Amino acid sequence: MPFHLQHIEEALAQHSLSGDAWQPVRAAALQRLQNIGLPRTRSNEFFWVPQSTLAQINLPPVLAAVATPYPATLTDGWIQSLASENDLAAILPALLSAGPRQHQVIANNEWQELDVLSTDPYALELVLIPAHAKVRIRWHRVPGAAFSAQRLDLQASEGSQVEVVVFGNSEHKSMSLRHSRVRLDADATVQWLESDLGANLARTSLDAHLAGTAANFSFRALSLLEGLHQSHRRLRVFHEAAGVHSEQFVRHILQGESNASCDTLVEIQKDVTGSDAHQLVNSLLMSPHCKASAKPTLIIHNDDVKASHGTTCGDLDKNHLFYLNSRGLSDAEARRILLSAFANTLLEAHPASNHRAQIIGNLHAALRLRFP
Repeated sequence: MPFHLQHIEEALAQHSLSGDAWQPVRAAALQRLQNIGLPRTRSNEFFWVPQSTLAQINLPPVLAAVATPYPATLTDGWIQSLASENDLAAILPALLSAGPRQHQVIANNEWQELDVLSTDPYALELVLIPAHAKVRIRWHRVPGAAFSAQRLDLQASEGSQVEVVVFGNSEHKSMSLRHSRVRLDADATVQWLESDLGANLARTSLDAHLAGTAANFSFRALSLLEGLHQSHRRLRVFHEAAGVHSEQFVRHILQGESNASCDTLVEIQKDVTGSDAHQLVNSLLMSPHCKASAKPTLIIHNDDVKASHGTTCGDLDKNHLFYLNSRGLSDAEARRILLSAFANTLLEAHPASNHRAQIIGNLHAALRLRFP
């Protein structure tokens, strides 16, 4: 089914949703989508995503509604939040999924593992981390889906420690939208790591609210793209309490005619003191035809802050390549070593775990394949 608002409405009309407890939220999502419409050229939320790429999206069938009882507090909260939502990727899962899936995490100070995997191409995942719990979350994309629009809402309660790993696309013809909403209470830590090894379109958006004092949020992402693959990220981080820390660190390795963008914003609210915020986007252009775009932004409403932002873009250092060539390494070997070092600087900043090791292994395998 082509990607048009009329066809989305027709797809919903094919399903009997009477008696579905999620129906009020679905109605609010549809109303919001009708109000804002689909992304237009140069829309703020999809600024660097070509309209021609969005037009290629074919919607999978909408899943039938399920008879799951959702408390009014949950549905009312979603209806209220959707009233001001402008991001298509945040709206579609609420509109087209069979309903949210709530993941149970026990209160435990030992590390726990949580796999978030669904066969629903419009999966809507809710994860509540109890106070002082320690959880490693692995979020998978839907296997075999030509298009998916997934959302993960994560609440990290007081003193909790959370590590999130999002594995990259392995199906290069896929198109996916991912949206995340993260809330951190006092003394909570969320460390986010994701990789993207190439897809027709991979678009990630994330809103993080640092709502409790001394909350700590870090986001790290690596894209290794070739051909006509695209990866676009839109990050919004809000400092809402004193003494919070945030970091966004993104790196791209681009070949062929690939296209990557990163739009990051940190807003430090008025009377929020002691904030620490840093943004950095680095892009390596391995072809004259690839393209990278970056827009790191800081909005600061007081003076008691430490903040920085920056972006770099270019090819590998020719002096470094010459040095390795002079030691007997081929051009491909030299490039692979330098690219591995470029990527490892980002990946190794994430806490050591089997998940991080798997991402590093996937990256090195991809580099060996692309620089034989």
